[in-house]
Amino acid sequence: MTGKPVLAALALWFASMPLAAEIVPIERSVAFGLGWGMTSEALATDGVELQDPVAQHDSVRVYRLWSLPGDLGDGESYRLWLTPDNGLQGIKVTGQVVANDRTGEKIRQRYDELKAILAERFGSADKTAEYSGREKYTEYYEFNKCLAHDGCGRWSSYFSDHETRVLLRLRAVDRDSSHYELIYAGPHWQADWLEEADDWLSAD
Repeated sequence: MTGKPVLAALALWFASMPLAAEIVPIERSVAFGLGWGMTSEALATDGVELQDPVAQHDSVRVYRLWSLPGDLGDGESYRLWLTPDNGLQGIKVTGQVVANDRTGEKIRQRYDELKAILAERFGSADKTAEYSGREKYTEYYEFNKCLAHDGCGRWSSYFSDHETRVLLRLRAVDRDSSHYELIYAGPHWQADWLEEADDWLSAD
């Protein structure tokens, strides 16, 4: 086979190939290879073994893990929210504590890195609040003390697309330490599932 017949055969072969979007549908690319609606059986197939739930909200079960496939590398723990009707509907990453960082310089650098990663996936943040020293703790070395005080400091960014909402925020541990939290909320997420709720993740 030469000439035009070869080109025609190649054209038919390429036309029969599935598009990338068909190979990896959007619901399978939320985060860490996980997708909304996955059941515990589907998670196990992907190497995510769930143990006994650590919490339960009505029929919603919350599972804690210490790693996920393709995780961030500095995640201390992970939580998954599964519902009986809609499967996986929430993912929370709690980052490792960044100690000896009274000024918040190191944790803010990590925050900026994660924010840039999210911007590549979701576009510019829908909302951002990054401030410190509004009411008290105005010294540069009081970043974490201010972050722990309601109304004094906040470091958060919110992203979304048609089915996913994402909140990146910093949380103080003590005056010397803090960590990040990264929360992915699916289309059936309920705001009261979080122990420390955030109005940015409330249902629209």
